[in-house]
Amino acid sequence: MKKFLTAAATAIALFASAPSSAALINLDTLVGWDIQDQFDGVPFFYANSFTTSVGKTVKVTDLYVWGDEYRYYINDVAIGTILAPNPPAAFEADPDAAYNSGLFARALISVAPGDVLKFEAITLPAGFPDGTIAVSVAAAPEPGALALLGLGLAGLAGSRRRKQ
Repeated sequence: MKKFLTAAATAIALFASAPSSAALINLDTLVGWDIQDQFDGVPFFYANSFTTSVGKTVKVTDLYVWGDEYRYYINDVAIGTILAPNPPAAFEADPDAAYNSGLFARALISVAPGDVLKFEAITLPAGFPDGTIAVSVAAAPEPGALALLGLGLAGLAGSRRRKQ
């Protein structure tokens, strides 16, 4: 009986430490920042995860307090960590300000079509029982705009050659 209980306890511990199945948020329809806030202690996985039907670059930033560390997973494989590089003078509640300041943890993550992106808080500052991150789709130029830019640059280069 002891062996069975030990095996069961080990299985439960392994299952609890694996990325949980979470509600999927579609990055294709995400407008602005999606704020993920948890009150679960460390380590913990956020209740939601993110997916896309077309490739996206995702902006992620820590909010409110520096000193957090997050691990991110694509399709349940740990890809990297997001750290807060420098202590800011104050808390920050605005995701744009937090991301652009460079003081809070941040990352640009490429997500391929069909991938599932998940986050795990692995370090929180002393005295803070929860973690908060914000997720948005990074602005990227449309393919048509890039094509027009390329044509414009080619035309400019051609006109400069003729003048010489």
